[in-house]
Amino acid sequence: MKNDRLQAVLRDMNAEFDRSALDWLISMYDAKSGGFYYAVSSRDNNEFEPDIESTTQAINIIEILGITKFAEDGTLDLPEDFRNGIIEFLSSRQDESDGYFYDPIYKEIGKKDKKERNTSFATACLKKFGARPPYPTPMERSAKSDAPKSTNKDNAMYESKESFLKWLDENATARSNNSYVWGSDLSSAGSMIRASGHYKTAVEWLRARQYADNGTWEPEFNLNAVNGVLKISNYFGKEEEYPNYEIYVKNLVKFMKHDFDPTTSAATWNPIASLNRVLGGLPNKPSDEIQAIIDDGKIEIIENTLKRMREFRQPDGGYGYKKSGSSSISNGVRVSLGLPEGDMNSLALMTYIFKDAYTLACAQKPSVWASCREYFVEEIAKKRANEKCFLTITRRINKP
Repeated sequence: MKNDRLQAVLRDMNAEFDRSALDWLISMYDAKSGGFYYAVSSRDNNEFEPDIESTTQAINIIEILGITKFAEDGTLDLPEDFRNGIIEFLSSRQDESDGYFYDPIYKEIGKKDKKERNTSFATACLKKFGARPPYPTPMERSAKSDAPKSTNKDNAMYESKESFLKWLDENATARSNNSYVWGSDLSSAGSMIRASGHYKTAVEWLRARQYADNGTWEPEFNLNAVNGVLKISNYFGKEEEYPNYEIYVKNLVKFMKHDFDPTTSAATWNPIASLNRVLGGLPNKPSDEIQAIIDDGKIEIIENTLKRMREFRQPDGGYGYKKSGSSSISNGVRVSLGLPEGDMNSLALMTYIFKDAYTLACAQKPSVWASCREYFVEEIAKKRANEKCFLTITRRINKP
């Protein structure tokens, strides 16, 4: 009976990723640039452009849901012109002087965590296509003495242990000790922190700051504390076990079984993701007691998570960051008009929920969009053909 209930909720999870969700994703593709937009209001207003984060998230989505798979050479199996468009889009956004990736419209206003996040996302996505950044990344420049040094003043925090600890202390204080906010900064800077040799320092700082009685970095165990764990847990794994993991898992399972109430799509994903990350990063299997708690609660956790994710579905087929629609601000920059519409970040988050639900269930994740591969390829080809036709006509009209 219990297994039937688990299979039923997983089937319901599969059904969330229907044709309308795929059509929404395809509609965000911009054949001219090779990238993807964040939302409909971003696509349909000239103040916005396709962006790095939305583009890399779109690739993550089609990979997880089975549009594509890895070929024998270890790269994603997608049409050559589409692959080349993604590679060109991302590569064109790297700055030669400091190695960071920037969206042109946000370069002057984007904060440190935005460019670090973009750089990590772009580098990882290029790797999936068998490509490398055109120039050394900030991480490579920090790790190699013979690489050209970054000219970016934001990298001063990595120059010494003292300057790094000062940044940790001041950043956490400046962010009002909100572990989700400063944890996001720490997560975005993860690659640079490792490359500059400060990983152990960061782990020691985090261990000393954690509340041992609840396993989080907040005095009270609540959704914000769980959100913070999602970001901070990136620093723990088999080389550094998550501190006080048993008390965190006990608190989290109890919390999620009692139907948590997130106000954003991120907060919908964070609990189930943090549970899998903490458990997946343990050097050994969890204790029998903890495993029993997980086994007893996983069905309710998946059911409650599915119930909450449905509240973010929008009329256009996508998922909104808020129940009312997209977020107008992401990583400190304006990305849409914040209308009742889906956004790429949220569809990606819901896709990650799908993946995490199967991980928690110890079941094989299906490729729910595998049967739509030919349809996806055809629709993308139409967009690219229409763009070529438009360019040809434009050139003829403008020909002197």
